[in-house]
Amino acid sequence: MSSIICKLSYRKLFSIFSFLILSEILLSQTGNFVVEGHRGARGLFAENTIEGFKQTLKLGVHVLEMDVVISKDMKVVVSHDQWFKKNICENVTGSKKKYYLYSMNYNEIRTFDCGSKHNKKFPQQKNFAAPKPLLSELLDSLEQFAKRENLPLPFYNIEIKSTKKGDGKIHPKVEVYTKLVYDEISNHHVVTRTNIQSFDVRPLEIMKQLNSNLSIALLSLNISGAKKSLKKLSFKPNTYSPLYLFTHKQTVNYCHENGLKIIPWTVNSPKKMLKMKSLGCNGIITDYPNIALKL
Repeated sequence: MSSIICKLSYRKLFSIFSFLILSEILLSQTGNFVVEGHRGARGLFAENTIEGFKQTLKLGVHVLEMDVVISKDMKVVVSHDQWFKKNICENVTGSKKKYYLYSMNYNEIRTFDCGSKHNKKFPQQKNFAAPKPLLSELLDSLEQFAKRENLPLPFYNIEIKSTKKGDGKIHPKVEVYTKLVYDEISNHHVVTRTNIQSFDVRPLEIMKQLNSNLSIALLSLNISGAKKSLKKLSFKPNTYSPLYLFTHKQTVNYCHENGLKIIPWTVNSPKKMLKMKSLGCNGIITDYPNIALKL
């Protein structure tokens, strides 16, 4: 009986501790309004690169949004796409089928430069030679960087890019994919500073089973509305993250009435940022966190 009580007490303390850490990080930027750097801050720096994330932290951004995929040798790689895109990476020609990361070991993946090529969509973007990093490498680098620069330890918002059609083809089965990601954040002791998000509810369900205290967000286009989207999950997530174009006052109200935070994506103009703020959103995901932090 005493061991059961100890376990219950530990779980309760862990839950409270996690909540306090998340609250402190998320409230430390602009009052109650959270600014998340999308893929680091791809409007300013090469996306999903270690150097880009470091520079984003130096701006005063504490929440770093990123994406992860899986290599052939089961490494967790920081990348928005499941393949190398020719507008982002050097020496990419022909069909994307030739460049699926799940068909390559990481030693081959890291030979591609995905930081030097300028993204024309983002005129201010600074570029530098960089491979797609391992999640483990990125976590190690950013944790050390923050401590060395006397910056707050970052909060990681990690998107799992799984789809039912992609299972076993462009990524491993969702159970394997999800466990690989969880093991990385657990081994690096950043679970209390990590949120897992996805459009696919399956990895969110699995993550909840792996750790009931882990922060979870459901990504959505929100075309059918928050209520219908959230019904796909068997539990209430911490956050609902809809496309900003379909984020309205009733969406915000529904989330708040049901105890959820709402953080739309990807909000890049000052006008739209202010609109999301005026609607009562808890924050935004943006390519230009430097602008959002000043509003």
